[in-house]
Amino acid sequence: MFPNQIGDFKHIINTELLKSGIYIVKIQNNTKTYSDKLIVIK
Repeated sequence: MFPNQIGDFKHIINTELLKSGIYIVKIQNNTKTYSDKLIVIK
């Protein structure tokens, strides 16, 4: 349901948080290091 890659970004989903409607996405593009993004599903 969630694609593993969107464009040049890689999304790694924490499934435990996804169950509660919130998941953390780790994004890495070609030149930048990993950063944590907090996404709220509504």
